[in-house]
Amino acid sequence: MKYLMLLALAITMLQACAPETTDNEATEANVDATNEATIQQADAYVVIDEERVMVDSFIGEQFSVNGAMSYDALLASNKMSEEQMPSTVYGTVTDVCQVKGCWITMQPDNGGEPLNVKFKDYAFFMPKDLSGKRVVLNGMAYTETTSVDELRHYAEDGGATKAEIEAITEPEKQMKFMASGVALLAEK
Repeated sequence: MKYLMLLALAITMLQACAPETTDNEATEANVDATNEATIQQADAYVVIDEERVMVDSFIGEQFSVNGAMSYDALLASNKMSEEQMPSTVYGTVTDVCQVKGCWITMQPDNGGEPLNVKFKDYAFFMPKDLSGKRVVLNGMAYTETTSVDELRHYAEDGGATKAEIEAITEPEKQMKFMASGVALLAEK
C-alpha cells in the first residue's frame, strides 16, 4: 500500500511539473498551422508589368495582393500626405537594416525618392538578404519629416561609413510606409 501511495504521489508531481499548454498557446499554434496551410494553398499572385508573379510567402499579416499598385503609381497619384493612406504597393527592395531587418527601402523605377518602410508595432522583421527582391507591402503610406538623429541611425544600420553618417546635417521630408504585412514574391 505504501508503494502505491508513493507511486501515485510521484505521478502527480510529474504531471504538476509538465509544461501546461494554455488555451491561448493552443489557439496560436492552430492559427500558425492555419496560416501556413492558407499560404501554401492560396496561390496568390500579383500582376507586375503584365506578368503574373506568385507570392512566395507572407511576413506579418496575410492580405490580398489584388489591386496592388507600383510605388511609381503611388507617387504619381499625388495622394501622399502627412495623413496616412491605406495602400497595397509593390516594388523592389533596395536596402535592408543589417542590424535586425527592422526597416527596408524601395526605390521607384523612375529614380525618384525612396520609400522608407517600417513594420507595424515592431512586430516582425525582414530577412537581411532581401535587397534586390520584389515585395508587396500592405499598410499605410504617408510623408513625414525625419530628424537628423533618425537619419543617422538609419545610415548606421544600413552600413554607411562614419564620413557618410557625419555628412547628414539636415532633417528630410520623406515618403514612408507602415507595413502590417509583406508578401515576398517568387523570383523570376
